[in-house]
Amino acid sequence: MKTITLTLYSALLLSTSTAVFAANYLPNPMEAQQALWKAPGVHMAQQEVRAQQQESAALRKGREEFTLGAEMARRTIETPPQEQFKEWSVNISRPLRLPYRAKADHQLGENKVNYAQANLGETVHETSRQLLSLWFEWLNQVAQVQLMEEQMQLVQSQNALVSQKVKLGDAARAEQVTMDATFAQTAAQLQQAEQGMRLTQGKLLAQFPDLTVPDYSTIQFPDPNGVQGTQAEWVKRILAHNHELHRARSETQLLNAEKNQFASRQSFDPEIGLRYGKDRAGEENVAAINLSLTLNGDARKHDTEAARIRANAARDNASLLEEKLIIEAKVNYQLAESSFAAWQQAHLAANSLQEAHRLAARAYELGEGHLNEVLLAKRNAVDGLLASRQMQIQALLDQTRLQLDAHQLWSLDKQP
Repeated sequence: MKTITLTLYSALLLSTSTAVFAANYLPNPMEAQQALWKAPGVHMAQQEVRAQQQESAALRKGREEFTLGAEMARRTIETPPQEQFKEWSVNISRPLRLPYRAKADHQLGENKVNYAQANLGETVHETSRQLLSLWFEWLNQVAQVQLMEEQMQLVQSQNALVSQKVKLGDAARAEQVTMDATFAQTAAQLQQAEQGMRLTQGKLLAQFPDLTVPDYSTIQFPDPNGVQGTQAEWVKRILAHNHELHRARSETQLLNAEKNQFASRQSFDPEIGLRYGKDRAGEENVAAINLSLTLNGDARKHDTEAARIRANAARDNASLLEEKLIIEAKVNYQLAESSFAAWQQAHLAANSLQEAHRLAARAYELGEGHLNEVLLAKRNAVDGLLASRQMQIQALLDQTRLQLDAHQLWSLDKQP
């Protein structure tokens, strides 16, 4: 019986470090994409795209509109013979949009839509990062709950062994008291871990209510793999799909289009109109074409200069952002590699601590050791396993984040 109990004890400890590869530690891809596109921030960005499409249509049509006018008058001739005549006229006029101005308006409208779409892409990407962060925060809590559940089984097995030794007179009553305290402490740790898991799951579902969270007991954590590919390859992939950089470049193009629109309006504004009227009570009919020019002042020059300054600043910002993103991509690649190496070391340490616990438990079984030594070795083994699992999850997160930034995890470019 003692041998069977100790074998079960060791097997349960080892099972926490030899998880079989399974993909269920990540959310379902289709559900994740749907949850992303239903997020409030993404919804707002979608509405902004639609609004900019309407503004673009307005710019294509032009904001020049017809003006209708009418006039009623009474003409009085004071010299004899004094006479009075009723007169009236109607007119219609409309500003003219010259071809180069229409072209500038069209380009501005297109760039407004492009910028809104780039902003939507960046919003989806940032939201996906939030989802991934919350999901792995929940996974950390899941790992703790799973480990503490396994420890409860181990403590129960150890408690049965100690009880048997006490009955046989092979152990003092104090050892039973110690085991009871250990059991109570482990139960409290399990309860605390379960509470933490419920809280993180609540945070996840509060932000992504349509996401399905699997039963924590079914989650299996695969052993991380080293990052496949060189740093240069990953940096190239990430920059090719970086929505933040695309948005910055789209903003530069938008501000350049605004500058061009202001520049196109520095010349005069023509307006053409037609007038028809009857004078001297209908004795005279008047038909006329009129042309007016609005001469622009210095305000439009200042508007153009301000737009030019903003466009240059946006261009410089895009260049600086690209340099920053290259550094971030390199750092994230290095983090993924270092976290994998750290997990490997933690995994080896956990195995060594488990072996130390096995030896201490065996010595206690043979009557050559003390219970306190076994419990101390068990605590060390548990701490080692927990550290190993946390580093394992961190390594998985760092590698998954690289895949997300390179658009190899979920499809982020269009709504499912």
